[in-house]
Amino acid sequence: MLNKNGILKGAIAACAALALGAGIYFFSHDNRPSVKAAGAMVEEAIKYVDEVGPEPIVQEINSGKEKRWCRGALYIFMYQVEPRGYMIAHAVNQELVNKNLYELTDPDGKLFVKEYLDVAIKNGYSEIPFKWPNPETNEIESKVGVCKLTKDKKYVICSGAYSK
Repeated sequence: MLNKNGILKGAIAACAALALGAGIYFFSHDNRPSVKAAGAMVEEAIKYVDEVGPEPIVQEINSGKEKRWCRGALYIFMYQVEPRGYMIAHAVNQELVNKNLYELTDPDGKLFVKEYLDVAIKNGYSEIPFKWPNPETNEIESKVGVCKLTKDKKYVICSGAYSK
């Protein structure tokens, strides 16, 4: 049915429902990106690596300028499989790049890098909780790291979602 402006009311309602659904899917109750949003960003990065190889994405991530790899507290970081734990790209913290972080611990002493890499390399995917500084709040917050092994099994690409 058309309204007085010639706009289909049903289409508006359908679009609004879709937008609302996307908001629920990609944002938590406090308007932070969700674990599903982090997973979607990782999937986007995996697809890009599959299409063009790892070099372009590593450069783009490390530039910090590509909005598709860094959206506030939702960002991509990337490891080589061997040597295990060697970070090659990080969209927010360049000090971590070119370092082996395999035995890095969170404030609670959890070997979170080891855990999420080992699980992702073994199973192809991991979702691991840990604590990490949120670049938007500058506070240590709970985070779920979402990591996936690339098709060639040479890289693990990760993102994560913060929660208070």
